Amino acid sequence: MRFLGHPLHPLLVHFPIAFWVLASLCDVLSITGAGHSFGLSELGSLSGLFLLLGLGFALAAMMAGLMDLSDVPEQAQGDVNLHLLCMGGAWVAYLSALITRLDGATWPLPLPGGLSVALSIIGLALLGVGGWYGGQLVYKHGTGVNTSSQQK
Repeated sequence: MRFLGHPLHPLLVHFPIAFWVLASLCDVLSITGAGHSFGLSELGSLSGLFLLLGLGFALAAMMAGLMDLSDVPEQAQGDVNLHLLCMGGAWVAYLSALITRLDGATWPLPLPGGLSVALSIIGLALLGVGGWYGGQLVYKHGTGVNTSSQQK
């Protein structure tokens, strides 16, 4: 899928990455109490918002990425499968982190036991590994790179 002549997937992935990294950071600061040192007492609620935004933007990025699968060279299939697996796993981990926070009508906050924070950290690890494989697709295999024009 293209936007103004460029692949849309690389444009969209920055949003879930940013929201999920911020969610994980807020979770760690919230559960360690470090947020109070900075006068930030609502980090748990902020993390829930970041999780929700990241999940939504990730769906858009995933749809754009799936539409680009036909452009992936044959030799890159192993990397694309690992990228899909890690990013899908990150999405499930972050969705689970959000679900474990739900308690009736209250805004999602980390559970005292830290399950939602642990899921958030697992999501962050999968996000990092999956992002590395995404980088492999572009920088090693040239996926999505326009080679038809020469730079002068």
